[in-house]
Amino acid sequence: MDLRLGRICAVVAGVWWLACGGAEAATTVIAKAGAWQAFHGTSTDGTEVCGISTTWPDNRYFGLKFYKGDKTFTIQLGSPKWQINDGTKQRVFMQIDQNARWVATASGMHFSKEEAGLEFEINSGEVSTFVSEFRGGSQLLLQFPDFNVEDWTAALDGTRTLIGSFLNCIEAL
Repeated sequence: MDLRLGRICAVVAGVWWLACGGAEAATTVIAKAGAWQAFHGTSTDGTEVCGISTTWPDNRYFGLKFYKGDKTFTIQLGSPKWQINDGTKQRVFMQIDQNARWVATASGMHFSKEEAGLEFEINSGEVSTFVSEFRGGSQLLLQFPDFNVEDWTAALDGTRTLIGSFLNCIEAL
């Protein structure tokens, strides 16, 4: 095979790989504390992302994410037991300790492993309040008033340490 044909084949293979879903989210853990970890990497569409996440023994997932270029934080929740259509609207209540309850309308989505999830944003004007509560909190409560699932709780041990790594990651984007 001549060099020119080899290059054409390589380009075609690369385009095919991307078109067929070869672009995977790739993140690296940058710090761990308690049941939580801070990470940096790229999302499935190639956007740089910084985040903090935890999982429960039954594989439920909570992720706080900041995507490069955004002005908001994104909260993603997922459970292998959920059946949700993309775009389906679902109310979520989130409360840290005795602070005021956050009320959000989340959208159904699917993670790259095809597990169902919900995501919503923390508006740019509320980011500092959220960071303060998340950093200083002891317990996170998530409720799904219109979705027949149990409440979720998570200890926030470690988030005080990790919020610094998360904010440093955002600064470096």
